[in-house]
Amino acid sequence: MYPNNLTEMSALERVKTLLNDIFGEAAEVRADSRQMAAVINVLRRTFLLEWVPSASTVAVSKGIGTLLRARDSFERPSVPLLVVPFMSDASRIRCKDSGISWLDLSGNTEIRDGDLYVRIEGKPNLYKRPGRPRNPFALKSSRIVRILLEPPVREYMQKELVQKADVSKALVSQVVDQLEHHGFVERLESGAVRVLDAALLADEWREHYNLTDHNITRGHVYSSGSGPDLVRTVAQKLNEWDVSYAFSGLSSAWHYAPFASFRLAVVYVDDPVAILNAGTLGFTAETRGANVWVVAPSDTSVFWSRERHEGIYFASPLQTYIDLKGHPERAAEASAVMRSYLSEKW
Repeated sequence: MYPNNLTEMSALERVKTLLNDIFGEAAEVRADSRQMAAVINVLRRTFLLEWVPSASTVAVSKGIGTLLRARDSFERPSVPLLVVPFMSDASRIRCKDSGISWLDLSGNTEIRDGDLYVRIEGKPNLYKRPGRPRNPFALKSSRIVRILLEPPVREYMQKELVQKADVSKALVSQVVDQLEHHGFVERLESGAVRVLDAALLADEWREHYNLTDHNITRGHVYSSGSGPDLVRTVAQKLNEWDVSYAFSGLSSAWHYAPFASFRLAVVYVDDPVAILNAGTLGFTAETRGANVWVVAPSDTSVFWSRERHEGIYFASPLQTYIDLKGHPERAAEASAVMRSYLSEKW
């Protein structure tokens, strides 16, 4: 079964079954005459349910708005509950930030109401679409998204996007069409393209992004100091070898908004052979205990808008933010800090 085949009625039946299993009590579901999909009574609580057929950040954000308005106008205390086929990570964050409970038809959920807290995760997506979906966030396509999101956000003619992204007119047209279809951008009467919500688009890009799309070599470089000391040690050699590089992830987040210590240095290098084979740096390729990830980028746009500070190159705040998705340590906390940093720039 795929999302396109899901009717509101079949989704409600699935919700009823899931709530019965979760609470061990029959859920009473009735259709609502307003914009809500249904009102559900279980455990002597009233849930206001909003069914959203897609877990894209745009669709979920609209569903959250509908639920908040419904809760404010409902005649008695109620718990807003957003339902999707499968909840994405970015949309989970949006629900949490908005104080909205959610349930996906694959069996994952996070429900909060007073002393009630239910969290189920790890269930696989039962509603994947067949075939390969169009992805405006693929490596070449993401060049266009990157330009649209580079602070400060402004309007672009498609001809400008072609020139700045160094891609074909056809690709720009296709990506803009997709972004417009999903509600991320709008076309103005002048023909210019404008991002409607930069944070929303950045979150969606991050949702589709995978650091492993690049070639990563994990290893260890001896450093007796802290994370910043390690970065300086590696950067000194890279500067001597005159290769293009940019630190990203935790080490770059620390540069933009110092908030916590780190031990992992992640660095994009356009010629990774230089660092991997250089005995003077003492890089040893090993997964266990790795404190340096050397990343050979699949697309050179990762270097765009890099910043130099005290002789060290750091990836742009935008690149840093999306890269943190694939990091260990305190990456979740760093992601929140970088998102706030970007929001101030947008």
